[in-house]
Amino acid sequence: LEMLENCGLNISNFYSFPRHYSSIYTQLKSYENNDITKDCEFLINKFLADIETVLNKSIASIGFSSKYKDYYIKDFGSRYYPESIGYINFYGNKKNIFYNINVQSNKNGDANYDESFISFYTDNNKIITFGKQSRFWSPSWDTSLILSHSSRPVSSISLKNNIPQKVDLPLIRYLGQLEYEYFIAKLEKNRAVKNPYLGGMRGSFYFSDSFQFSLFRTFIFGGEGRDISFDTLINLLIGRDNVNSNGIDKENEPGNQLAGADLKYIFGNKEFFLQIVGEDEAGYLPSRTINTLGFSLNNILKTNSKLIFESTDTFSSSGIKNYTYSHYLYKSGYRHKGMPIGASIDADSKRYSISYLWNISNNEFFKLKISNSEINLNGNSANAISKNFLKLNGIQLKYEKEYGKKYFLGLSLVLEQNNFDKNDIIYPMISFRRFLNNGD
Repeated sequence: LEMLENCGLNISNFYSFPRHYSSIYTQLKSYENNDITKDCEFLINKFLADIETVLNKSIASIGFSSKYKDYYIKDFGSRYYPESIGYINFYGNKKNIFYNINVQSNKNGDANYDESFISFYTDNNKIITFGKQSRFWSPSWDTSLILSHSSRPVSSISLKNNIPQKVDLPLIRYLGQLEYEYFIAKLEKNRAVKNPYLGGMRGSFYFSDSFQFSLFRTFIFGGEGRDISFDTLINLLIGRDNVNSNGIDKENEPGNQLAGADLKYIFGNKEFFLQIVGEDEAGYLPSRTINTLGFSLNNILKTNSKLIFESTDTFSSSGIKNYTYSHYLYKSGYRHKGMPIGASIDADSKRYSISYLWNISNNEFFKLKISNSEINLNGNSANAISKNFLKLNGIQLKYEKEYGKKYFLGLSLVLEQNNFDKNDIIYPMISFRRFLNNGD
């Protein structure tokens, strides 16, 4: 997906996941751009052929991924874990069912099934999915303020439409094709309020070839000792959750919500993107906000490449310290197993980055990222990255290559400098994948 994005393709919500093969296939199949390079045309055709293989056959693979060091901040790319893991993966399509079975284990034999799921495709353009899927809702390449994959995926059920379509309703019909998703998941037991639910909804509008935007909301509700009656759910859905208003008090407060919007605008070979998330609501708009801003240039020096500038600030615009991702009832915050559900830098932090992405060839990809981060500006002990203020400068080099249809190799080298360690920290990360049948 990173390589296709470098070609300047403007596919609806291409920058977010989970993405379903059938949706990408349909849009790529009908994509037309007379200015596209021969390399990108080849890449599109290769991607279409790969999807056709997945949709008609089952594929098995085994792999290995090394661990990351302290202070590693995840971005849009592949996930690394705090322990090295080996895994075996099966995925494929049977009629209207797509499945992905992923079993991974560390050296101690601790197994998990992250990214394992099953999706049912209906005849009326719906997809119903059960399982552990990561979600990344953002036009940013560095982080998502609302749902990132910094924390491990949670078991969930979701409903979304397969192919974006126009909705024939007043006003909405003028906003372009709509893609939507609803999900609900159950969080872990070991937190201040045990086993609460995490829910979310998102509507993304493909207004034109150059402009798309999304509106979204997530909420944590229920859990041990909390009410999940019908009235509670209604209050949650309509945003009636502020204490001391509309009859809401501490006992019947439905939950903790976040809401916001993002957009992406393309002009020539340039892109501008923005995401805003609010902890509260004022005048039907998000308030006490956090934000991400970004700008990118495509086809640098007439190569299939992209240069991206990004800025993220998770310190609440209200000026209240340790307010973002916090709640007086759900004291574990907007986190899952101690890791951020939202921005990878967690709350009350700032980050600036410059990334260079380059498709060296049809099967080779290179990435350089330079970043400056100020983590946990106000010393919140719940911060997932650092319990104290951390100033972090980093350089990351990433190289990925496919060897035929059988092997995939990913290499990353990270150089970090922080205000705790006197010496620079350099560490490599490696991922390797061997396809056992590749649909043959």
